[in-house]
Amino acid sequence: PLDKLVMAAGAGFHEELVFRVALFGGGNLLLRRLGVSALRASLTAALLAAFLFSGVHYVGSLGDPFSVVSFTFRMLAGLYLTAVYQFRGFAVAVYTHTFYDLLVFFVFQ
Repeated sequence: PLDKLVMAAGAGFHEELVFRVALFGGGNLLLRRLGVSALRASLTAALLAAFLFSGVHYVGSLGDPFSVVSFTFRMLAGLYLTAVYQFRGFAVAVYTHTFYDLLVFFVFQ
């Protein structure tokens, strides 16, 4: 159980740092500096970050087998976490992600 707790917290923190802060936040900033409107920059960065967030779950020896249903679910989850990050902040996105992972590890498996 301790391993699962550490894994959920670590994934929550690190994935939010990479996909929400770096890819969404950084991508949004870069696009706006390139002259893209604020709304278009945010939507583009959010979609790209969510797409990559979903895709990374299928890479490597620990990756899941690909399915359109799980890819779509994860992409929608990535968009949701992006909204949480945008409107509530980094810490709330991390807690939300960690709580979801804990549910998966301890309730749904």
